[in-house]
Amino acid sequence: MNTSSASSAAYQDFKDEPGFTRVVPIEEIRTKEGSLSIPLYVGGETQAQTDAAAGTATTALADALADWLQSSSSVRRSLDALLSSTE
Repeated sequence: MNTSSASSAAYQDFKDEPGFTRVVPIEEIRTKEGSLSIPLYVGGETQAQTDAAAGTATTALADALADWLQSSSSVRRSLDALLSSTE
């Protein structure tokens, strides 16, 4: 479903779409001093999505660091071999 049809369906059906739309009662709006600021009612991500992304980022960082260390070691050996062959 593309974004425009999703927004149209959410608007017409008055249903929640996590991270996109949320139907709130007037009482909740009143508790927020009548503010209709979207971030007060709709978050960009759910906590589960945030936790999953953090786990993926941690794994990706560890993998990237391991790859960099291996590559760095390989470059150092190549450079040492090159410099020793010129002496």
